[in-house]
Formats: sequence, C-alpha cells, structure tokens
Amino acid sequence: MQKAKKVKWSLVVIVALLLFLYDNVTFRELVGIHTIEDLNSGTHCYYVELRHGIKEYVLPGQISINVEIDDDDYVRYYYIERVYFSNDEYLDFTYYGDNYVNNINQSVHVRDQDGDDWYCKILDEHAYCPQIIETSYISAKSIVELLFTIAAVLYNWLGYVVWEEKES
Repeated sequence: MQKAKKVKWSLVVIVALLLFLYDNVTFRELVGIHTIEDLNSGTHCYYVELRHGIKEYVLPGQISINVEIDDDDYVRYYYIERVYFSNDEYLDFTYYGDNYVNNINQSVHVRDQDGDDWYCKILDEHAYCPQIIETSYISAKSIVELLFTIAAVLYNWLGYVVWEEKES
C-alpha cells in the first residue's frame, strides 16, 4: 500500500511542478514559450495582420502590453505601436490614439503617421524584428528563485520517495 501512496503523491508533485513552471514567465521565456495573453506588462514583438483597402500584410509589430487591476480583475491593453516592413520602413500608430484592443481576437481601426486608415489584428505568433527591443523577464534574481524552487520541490519529493518507514 505504501508504494501506491508514493506513486500517487509523486504524480501530484509532478503535475504541481509542471503547472508552476508553465505559469512562471522566466521559465517560459527560457524555453521559448511565447503566448501573448500570458505576458505581463512590457514591449513585445508579435505579428500583426494589416488591411488597407485591398492591400493586406502580415508584419512584425511592436506591441506594448499594459496589465491593470480593475475591481480585482485583470484588464489587458494591447497597444499596436508600430509595424515594420522588411526594408526598414515602418508604420507608426501612436499619433492618433485608439491603437489598442483588450482581446487579441479583435481588430482595431488605426491611423498611421501619414493619416492613412488601417485595420489591424494582433496574431498570437511571436516575431523577431531587430528594431524592437523586447521586455525580458530573465534576471539573476528570477533565475535563482526558479532554480531554488525547483531544487526544493525535487529534494523534498525525492526524499519522500526514497524514505522508508521504519517498522515500530
């Protein structure tokens, strides 16, 4: 019976550790998991689908995320600041305001620096653009905290697994 109990407890510990790791922004950044809806406030690079008349593009965009607490609920604002073409030209959507959505599944009507109208939608696909400096969640402190937590959980779990109850 003791062995079955250890197996069940081991499964609980493994699932809890995996959930902790998935929720940890430092770990997700280290292993390359990029889900825009899970990110904290900061500047990030994601693809943006743009439409201007009959022209359609999918370009890397500078997305600024602002997470606010409103009545014990998190409200996310995704600001589409700029999108970059491959020839280093860009469209800037910060001049006229209203360049944000609360849900990445929404399209937003924006105006660029020349006053041209665009319809934009943020895609949940991480992009890379050399002009965009992304917010990083990796720091010495966050790595030490992550490693310490993993080590403490594994140490206690392995101690429990190998520990044999002495007969009274």
